[in-house]
Amino acid sequence: MANAQPAIIEGEVEALPGVESFTVTLIIRRFDPEQDTEPRWVDYDVQM
Repeated sequence: MANAQPAIIEGEVEALPGVESFTVTLIIRRFDPEQDTEPRWVDYDVQM
């Protein structure tokens, strides 16, 4: 899948009845050679 793009959802998403929401923490290692000298870890909290 060379041209696969990530799905981006903006705004509020309505929860299904009986399903509790929860938070997932994604820990991503990032590196931008124009900005960083070393790779760095960044964490993102995502409400599911």
